[in-house]
Amino acid sequence: MSNNSLFPAGNRVRITSHGPFRGLNGTIRQIDSIVDDLEDPFCFYLIELERTSITEAIWFEYHEVEFIGTPSLSSSSQAVASTVEKRQGALV
Repeated sequence: MSNNSLFPAGNRVRITSHGPFRGLNGTIRQIDSIVDDLEDPFCFYLIELERTSITEAIWFEYHEVEFIGTPSLSSSSQAVASTVEKRQGALV
C-alpha cells in the first residue's frame, strides 16, 4: 500500500470486512496510519456509518473498506464554488 492509495477524509466507502458491518456505507472522518521502515504504511479509517443505530464512528483497517465516491456538494457549497469560479474568471 502506498500513500497515494489512501482515501482522504470525507470520501464515501463501503465496508467489506467479514462481520456485522459488511455492506454498510459510510464516510471517512479520520485517518490514522502507522509507518514502519520494514513495511508499507498501515492505515485505519474512522468511519461514520449510514443507516445504523450506532451513533459513534468506528475504526476499520484499510483493507476492510472500498471507495464508492467523493462527498457530494450541498447546495450552499455549490453556490460558494460558483461564486469563487466567477471571481477567478473576472481576474483572468
